[in-house]
This record gives sequence, structure tokens and C-alpha cells, in this order.
Amino acid sequence: MSPSARAPCQRVTGCSALPSSLYNYGMPSDPRNHLRIRGPFDATWSGTAGHRTVRVSDFSVGGCFVEDIAVPAVGECVRVTLALPGGDPIETGGRVVYLYPGQGFAVSFDQDERVGSELLVAVRRLSAAREP
Repeated sequence: MSPSARAPCQRVTGCSALPSSLYNYGMPSDPRNHLRIRGPFDATWSGTAGHRTVRVSDFSVGGCFVEDIAVPAVGECVRVTLALPGGDPIETGGRVVYLYPGQGFAVSFDQDERVGSELLVAVRRLSAAREP
């Protein structure tokens, strides 16, 4: 099964992570397809190791980068809650796709129509607020 054909993480408990061999540990190119909004933003993440309050350095409709020295395994299902200015918190699930030891990890969000819409509204609101 390729990473693009993976099943979405429905919840953290009971989610079986994909083998780390399916993911790149390096960043040879930028595979992102969505406009990213730079933070930092307050957030929390939950995984098999527990629940942590953190910062997110940037996010998009497709994912985010979580700044934390504690990192889950590549392929692990996690829940991320973003506290974005001017809106309600957005909670979504996803999988860890990249580790940057000592800095944090990247999460690819599950494609959920409701959450995708909330993230798109937030991206538009924050990008418009930052335009000169």
C-alpha cells in the first residue's frame, strides 16, 4: 500500500501505523500542494504517547508542522487541535509523515470535507489579514 492509498486515521486509539519504510525521512523536494500560513500558532497534539501542548510553525489545508522535542513515530495516527486567531479551534486527525529530530514533525491531515472547509476558511482569513 502506498502512502497516498492509506486509510484515514479515524481515531488515535486502535490506529495501526504504517511501516516507516513507506515514508521519507528526508525532504528531497517540497511535495506540498497547498498555501501554507506561517505561525507560530498554539496547538495541542495527541498520540499513543499522550497529549501535549505545543506550537505549530505553519499549516495548510493538507497538514502542519508541529514544534515539539517529543515526537511520535513516522506513520503514527495523531490528533491535532489548532488554535487560530479569529476563529474557533480546529481539530483534525492525520499521520506523521516526517521527523525533524529536536525540532518537531510534519503531519498530513486526513481529508475530511468539514475540517477541510474549516481549514480553507482559516487559510483565506489569515492570508488576507497578512496582505499589505
